[in-house]
Amino acid sequence: MSTRLPDSLVSKHTGLGDRLKWARAHAEMTVRDLADVAGVAFSAISEIEKGGRIPRADTLERLAVALKVPACWLVFGDGVAPAGWKADAS
Repeated sequence: MSTRLPDSLVSKHTGLGDRLKWARAHAEMTVRDLADVAGVAFSAISEIEKGGRIPRADTLERLAVALKVPACWLVFGDGVAPAGWKADAS
């Protein structure tokens, strides 16, 4: 389960969504593919990518594992970024 953010806060939480979308595209996965591999609802992934949800820690870990990216990078943008990521891409 994730938390739906009020519209006034959505823009403040887009970094995670941008990194998730980039990692998914880089892995050549659709949202449906990632949902199946990670065991996360399609609608939840879509909302996270749009910046409208803050997922629980276990959901973030499943997404990071499925995408083969460091969880710390996916969540916070910290640590070693995957090859090809440009900090200004977010």
